[in-house]
Amino acid sequence: MSERISKTQRWLDLIAYLLGRRLPVAVEEIMEAVPSYAAAMTGGDEKASASARRMFERDKDELRASGIPLKTVEYSIDGLEQLGYSLPRGDFYLPYLKLLEEGRRREPDLSRSPPEVLLSPWEARVAFEAVERVADLPAFPRG
Repeated sequence: MSERISKTQRWLDLIAYLLGRRLPVAVEEIMEAVPSYAAAMTGGDEKASASARRMFERDKDELRASGIPLKTVEYSIDGLEQLGYSLPRGDFYLPYLKLLEEGRRREPDLSRSPPEVLLSPWEARVAFEAVERVADLPAFPRG
């Protein structure tokens, strides 16, 4: 008897699979490559395939509702229109934070993907204090 794969594991597998692809991926490829969907399709009958597809559709909707920028993309291969899914890295990862020395200022490099965010020590302290008010994080070192 196989172990049941949790929803969290399905989500992580789907996110990891899509992040590893630069081009959109057809749903059929996702069904074969993501372990939880492939396992749900064992038996090969239409009922199992439909169940796996519904699971994917639910997961996709829930990920989007959670803020994961999963995109539905139309693309063509040899003139044949296809529907695929992608998770662009620049839309998924947070920008890098760089702390600057006191009094030093420069413009951020917006050409980077994701763009960098530059903070002075004062701005960083204010930002960390704001996060501390809403999250359980270790205190920001003062001084």
